[in-house]
Order: sequence, then structure tokens, then C-alpha cells
Amino acid sequence: MKSSDQTRTAPVTTPQWRSYPPYYAHIGATPERIDNGEAVLSLAPRSELANTKGDLHGGAIASLLDMVLAQAVRSGYDRSFNVATISLNINYLATANGELKATGKLIRAGTTIAYLEGEVTRPDGAIVARAAATYRIIHRPTRSDAAAT
Repeated sequence: MKSSDQTRTAPVTTPQWRSYPPYYAHIGATPERIDNGEAVLSLAPRSELANTKGDLHGGAIASLLDMVLAQAVRSGYDRSFNVATISLNINYLATANGELKATGKLIRAGTTIAYLEGEVTRPDGAIVARAAATYRIIHRPTRSDAAAT
């Protein structure tokens, strides 16, 4: 084996979205980690998502939080299902500027309802917003379910 072969590293792969509705492309977040009931997304500043002061618009922050929490809930179960946001409560704590990081964590994974918490931070570590959310877990029928009808 050549010495250069010993220094090779595995290629870096981007985490896979657990779902990717067309709206996600408009927001433009990038997944950093989606696994075991947790998700981390990053969002670079873009003028089309800004408010009149040039900071990220509160609606875009809400979308980013809903996206990261939906990814976290989807990664916390080992079966295929759909989700629907029941409630998304957000507290805005600071202006949003620079590249933002959104984190989401599944706190309670029930059979039909999941509870999650998340936050968005700025590059200087300031917390921009915190959220608590509940999601409806919508189980997809399996082949055995379809055969039973």
C-alpha cells in the first residue's frame, strides 16, 4: 500500500432530506445533519428573504423552523409516514443576519403526535428564535392493510 493511500479520507456526503416539498427550494436551506430525531439546517442570507431592514424576514425564520422540525420528526421514527404541523409556537429573540443555523430535536415521539423543540442562531451564537411544535404522524397504509380491506 502506498503512503498516499493511508491518508485518504471518506468523501463528505450531504445528509439526505427526509422529505423535500417544492417550497424548500424557495427557502434554500442546506441540511447539515438529519438523524435520530435531530436535524440541523443552515441558511445563507439572501435578499429575497429579507425584511425592509435587510434582516431575514420573520416568515422565513418560521419556515426554516418548520423545515428543521419536520426533518427531525421524520428522522426519529423507523417507519414511513407523512407529517402535518399541528402547532408551531415561535418566540423571536434577536434580529436574524448572517448565515443562520437551525436545530430541531424530537422530544416526545408518540404514535400519532410528536412534540419537538428548535432554535435558530446567528454566527455570533445569539439565539434568533426558539420554537415548540407538535406534528401529526400520519401513517401510510402498508400492503397488509390494503389486503385486509
